[in-house]
Amino acid sequence: MYSLSKYIRKYIMENKVYLDLRGLNDLDRKFPHLYKALLQVGINPLKDVIPLSPAAHYSIGGIAVDIYYRTEIKNLYAIGEVAATGMHGTNRLAGNSGLECIASGLEVVRTIIRDNPRAERRSNANAFYDPDIDIYGLKELREIMWRYVGIMRDGSILKKALTLINDLSLPRQLRELVKGIIICAMAREGSRGTHYRMDYPHMRRRYEARSKYNKGMCVI
Repeated sequence: MYSLSKYIRKYIMENKVYLDLRGLNDLDRKFPHLYKALLQVGINPLKDVIPLSPAAHYSIGGIAVDIYYRTEIKNLYAIGEVAATGMHGTNRLAGNSGLECIASGLEVVRTIIRDNPRAERRSNANAFYDPDIDIYGLKELREIMWRYVGIMRDGSILKKALTLINDLSLPRQLRELVKGIIICAMAREGSRGTHYRMDYPHMRRRYEARSKYNKGMCVI
């Protein structure tokens, strides 16, 4: 199964691959959003084949939390898909992700009240909003992460990404986040799940563990 997956990835990257839905005459009725989206980019799925390309879907969690959604940083909590709770194993079920946010959201409120029973209750939604964020820097960051830290990864390419990131004007928190992604991707010299290294295409037992990033270092 793994070799087949590797073959499919390689074939799609090197060849033009298409999805043929021309035999589904009721596509516009059963999948109206997909149908309209394809029409907007000039593809009529009732008459044309649809070009395929690899794409990054979701990160499958990352922030380590305890059973009460606490992180290692005091008063910082994480819920939903951003949190590595293990609620859905190493992946998440599409229909359950919304329910998880509702359940974990309610529980983290209880946790916050237990941890800070006398704290003033007020909204602080704009605490991390910075009106001076360089929007063009964010667009460039998106291009760098997709081009160098996307589905197909390589050690030399990841090093290039790290250099390019250091030259961008980014908020401190965002810079640290993307550095953590890149540095841990460099440290994992093996392929597993959504992390695929072209220079290390095989799974290795030593990487059957979580990566933990802290202050510029990745520990596995």
